[in-house]
Amino acid sequence: MQWFGAIAHGLCHAYMLIFPAILLIMVSDLSADLFRVGVLGNVAYFAFGFGAIPAGYLASRFSSRTVVLTFLYGAAITAVALSFLPSIQALYAGFLLLGLFCSLYHPAGLSIIATIKDRGPAMAYHGVSGNLAIAFAPLLFGTVGMYGGWRGAYRVAGIAGIALAFLAHRITFDMPHEERPSAEKQGGRFAEEGRGIHLALLYLIVALNGFIYRGVLTFLPSWFAEAGGSNLAQAGLVTSLALTLGIAGQVFGGRVYRTGFPERSLLFLGIVALPLLAWIGRLPLATSGVIAAAFLFVHFATQPVTNSLVAQYTRSGKRSIGYGFSFFLGFGTGSFASSASGYVARNDGIAAVFPFLAWFAAGIVVIGSILAVRAGLHPHVSK
Repeated sequence: MQWFGAIAHGLCHAYMLIFPAILLIMVSDLSADLFRVGVLGNVAYFAFGFGAIPAGYLASRFSSRTVVLTFLYGAAITAVALSFLPSIQALYAGFLLLGLFCSLYHPAGLSIIATIKDRGPAMAYHGVSGNLAIAFAPLLFGTVGMYGGWRGAYRVAGIAGIALAFLAHRITFDMPHEERPSAEKQGGRFAEEGRGIHLALLYLIVALNGFIYRGVLTFLPSWFAEAGGSNLAQAGLVTSLALTLGIAGQVFGGRVYRTGFPERSLLFLGIVALPLLAWIGRLPLATSGVIAAAFLFVHFATQPVTNSLVAQYTRSGKRSIGYGFSFFLGFGTGSFASSASGYVARNDGIAAVFPFLAWFAAGIVVIGSILAVRAGLHPHVSK
């Protein structure tokens, strides 16, 4: 099941990362500006986040197999259909459907991974598969886009999804449910209420991180292409090389969670990420590329920590719903980064997007400080 889940996780992210890889091709082909095309990403990414809430409910009510199969078939068919849509108006509906189908994977997949005893590393290795897709999607789909257009890129992804869906019928990948003592048994009513406050603060961090993630991933390939005077395939290669550090970041984040002080670790990672993000695009191309790679390492290191903390702050029977709400905030809020950053890019240039996103990173540091302090004062709530 784990290898299949890893492939499905990677494909989920690949679908959502076709758009930034072929963004400039779509602008040219559709005769639209960055803002109008950026709204397409806004629609898909918001649906990706919004659909996570009902997806969490479905994962708690039906089998993971059913939810994942629905994602595989729905997203694949939608991706192929997108390649035949004639206008930007029709594409809005197509991107909405693609985002909704892709939203089904994470609540089901992560609620299963959360049952594993050594949760931090398990989250990390599951995240690595997503990072592999994130790292190589810009290169793969940027190259396909150069030779087959943006429509060809969606056809390739859709065909791969249909093949994986057929394979899924031969695999059983449901895992046993983990029982976890209720909050009342772990510290009484105060622990339950305290855990709710911790979870609310964590959700705010997830929302801001989602906004930053989507803004960076949408405009980093285009900035590399613009700053380096290169084509999309070359820019995709540079982006992929930078994103490969995210794989190491995931593994590092899994180890960080095992230290026993995840809230403090999350704050430390936020403090390191802030200046890195602010300086992307302000320095020469090679230096900015190194800084971007370092930022991506730190950013992806936070994911196993936050995903593990969601499991830590929620009871097992409600965990898939907890993940659904987490991904709604992360991807739903993040969806607005596509159009908001597109507005900044249109008026001030693509390089201005990254300092703009750094303001949201500053918010993470403030909220992370509050969460770390509360975790230190009430350690029984976080256990």
